[in-house]
Amino acid sequence: MRRALARLLGVVLTLALTSVVAMAALSSLSAQGRVDSPQAELPLYFNVAPRNVHDLAQGAVRRLALGHDAAAERELARLGGAALPHVLPGLAELPSEARGRVARALTPVARRMGVAGDEDLNSPENAIAFWERFWQDRAFDFRPQVVRRMVGRLAQRSNALRVEDILHLDTYSLSELIPALGAIRSVEDVRRAERLTHVLSHVTGRGPLVTLGMSQAEARSAVLAWQSFWLKEGSDFVTLDGPRRVVATFAQTHYGTWVLHALGVLRNPAAQAAGALGIPLRLALFSALRLLVALAGAVVLGAAWVRLERTRAPRWGVATRLLATLLVTLPAPFVAASLGAPEGNLARNAFAVLLTGTLGASLLSRHALPIVNTPGSPSTPRLTQLLATVAGACPSGLPWLMTAALSLELVLELDGAAPIVLDRLAKGDVIPGMSLALGGSSLAVFLVSLAHRAAPKAVPLNLRAPALIEVGGASRRRRWWLGLTTLLLLALFGAGWSRGNAELGGWSALSEGARALLGYGSLTVLVATVAGLAFGAAAASGPTAFDGALTRTLEVFGGLPTVLWAAALARWFGPGLALALCLGLLRAIDVAWLLRSELFRRASQDQDLGARSLGHLPLSIYLQRRLRPAALPALSAAAMTPAWLLAVAVAGRTASLPASAGAAGWSYLFVRPLADNTLPCLVAVLLLSLLTWLLLGTITAAPRRVGAARGSVPPADGAIDASS
Repeated sequence: MRRALARLLGVVLTLALTSVVAMAALSSLSAQGRVDSPQAELPLYFNVAPRNVHDLAQGAVRRLALGHDAAAERELARLGGAALPHVLPGLAELPSEARGRVARALTPVARRMGVAGDEDLNSPENAIAFWERFWQDRAFDFRPQVVRRMVGRLAQRSNALRVEDILHLDTYSLSELIPALGAIRSVEDVRRAERLTHVLSHVTGRGPLVTLGMSQAEARSAVLAWQSFWLKEGSDFVTLDGPRRVVATFAQTHYGTWVLHALGVLRNPAAQAAGALGIPLRLALFSALRLLVALAGAVVLGAAWVRLERTRAPRWGVATRLLATLLVTLPAPFVAASLGAPEGNLARNAFAVLLTGTLGASLLSRHALPIVNTPGSPSTPRLTQLLATVAGACPSGLPWLMTAALSLELVLELDGAAPIVLDRLAKGDVIPGMSLALGGSSLAVFLVSLAHRAAPKAVPLNLRAPALIEVGGASRRRRWWLGLTTLLLLALFGAGWSRGNAELGGWSALSEGARALLGYGSLTVLVATVAGLAFGAAAASGPTAFDGALTRTLEVFGGLPTVLWAAALARWFGPGLALALCLGLLRAIDVAWLLRSELFRRASQDQDLGARSLGHLPLSIYLQRRLRPAALPALSAAAMTPAWLLAVAVAGRTASLPASAGAAGWSYLFVRPLADNTLPCLVAVLLLSLLTWLLLGTITAAPRRVGAARGSVPPADGAIDASS
């Protein structure tokens, strides 16, 4: 019971952290993060000067006291009766001309309330006299208890006199009218909403109206519109004092607005069906179903892929490794554009699932390759071991898989969450993106839990390999220098060609991309490797707080596609070295998780060192017996960083994200449509596949089955037989 409660609290904490971090990322990508946006004045997390009717009304009066101000007049007319308790008591203290301007500015309010005729408002003197008499007679009605009683009676039964009394209060009654709408569950609820929305429409000059002939679904939609209006603008019609002002410092922010919206949805389950989460439920289910099916296919296909590489036929192993390296390098939009989208909605959905699952399987197979050629445990079926090991890498690959799914929804024009999230972000609405983040984080939490359960069945990597291996041959060094020389020549060849071009394309884009990859990409690989290994080792072998921090970070990171995190970093830091450094830290999460998982598997097999051995043993022993042999999955993830950069860059271009992370990758190749760059893009992908192959072969020491061929040595006890 205690463990279940702790896990539940951990899930709640993860979702809370995801909401905070995702709000910052999505706000930077939306219109809210732009200076020219009208919503930019709303703070992100904390508002030192929350809006309220007192400050707005007093500000309008001060502007009118200085002279004619059309904007201040419109503001007083919009605030209406809610502003009267803050304007009329101090009206006599204003200079004569200013008093007349304020009284005349309230003319639309008096007419809307139905308390004055033209002769009462036809001059500043008459308007001043009218408002002074009005406040002497009606000041008692502008009290919360009075308006609450009036609205409560109207909600229970219709009466023309009751309606007239509420109209005389104008917008002062909004704070009671909106809550009185309640939920729509019966015909009587529709009648109540009909009475209240007619009053609301009159005092605000807006809709929608609920009519008696409406269905409950239509009435519910209208009520949700009014509740949304109050959520966005309700603070302009209420007075903040004491605790309410403290709450408003958090509520009147982008994050607070979203929290209030989410709480409103939780209180009204029918709101979800009406699209109150920002994504229609049908489209959200389409996206979730495609992703889940693709993820399941990636696990099964990835395990089969690894099992195929264990064959005794060396040619099959080489062919599958080459194919997996090529596929893991290919961005999903590139493959979809090259193969062409099939006809028919069903065929497009199947194509998206198949392509996403295949790319995910190639990724997971690269992470799980160190298990190749290791003997299985007699107590656990070998296929179960393979599935457990591949499934353990799923949490780290989820954001990459979500990036591919998002890109394919856009390229194939599928019904789903991605088009809605991006379209609403462009309009300044982060609610769909937040729904996506919480859904993705929930899936990441599930995958992390699944990885923990599957870990005891995963294949241990410190067993003796049954075949001879070749270590660090001269051919590998020649391949590495060949690939590096090729990229350097491309960079030098295009250095002068692409200079001065406002929009890169063709072969100049290829050379510019090679230069960017060698510069910024190398820094990203270095940071991902060093930071990932350090954090993963601390999580598995150090204090338990590091493990909890890594798990929580991975669950939060799984909330959004990688491309959105990278684009947000580009928005904050701009292109250049700072972005490359941040992308390396982002990539380090994957590296750390894979190292942490492998170290935990080794700890269950090694009784001498134990689980938390960092700091309790000499560092040299820890490095030789634990960290060095366990680092292969993590290093394979670090070696695939160039392909990761390309996938992020292409997805950013596909989604038309502002300030995407292209400066640290190869997105220069995709500035123009793919049709204009077909050959350069193909060369780029092949070169990047070569680079990934070389990095995998160099970093992870790729051995191969050679029997007793020249240059091979028998492995010692504890040697690792890995494949890349």
